[in-house]
Amino acid sequence: MIWIRFGCLLGFLAVCSGAFGAHFLKKHLSEYSLTIFNTAVQYKMFHGLGLILLGLSSYHADFKQNFINNSGICFLLGVFLFSASLFILALFPQQKWLGAITPFGGLLFLAGWVFFGLAITK
Repeated sequence: MIWIRFGCLLGFLAVCSGAFGAHFLKKHLSEYSLTIFNTAVQYKMFHGLGLILLGLSSYHADFKQNFINNSGICFLLGVFLFSASLFILALFPQQKWLGAITPFGGLLFLAGWVFFGLAITK
């Protein structure tokens, strides 16, 4: 149930941040920064939906719960590192050092999907 709630929260935040980008930031950011911002929104939404699917899968008795939980943790940490670093980078382009953090979020996304795959494998 917790993963479904986190997924819904991420979906809600993705819609809010996407609307903020489309209606307010479009006038204030460069095309490049807006692209970075939109990438962060997309990955937040994708992994919010992934968490909902993960939560629904956790009700299946044959699935390995420890892998389900590892996947959820990786997705949440991945969103934090990946999307948050891109949001800040889009809003403050002079903070280029944040670009070094983003790939760690991507690696957490990959690990989360691997754990999800392991969870559903017998």
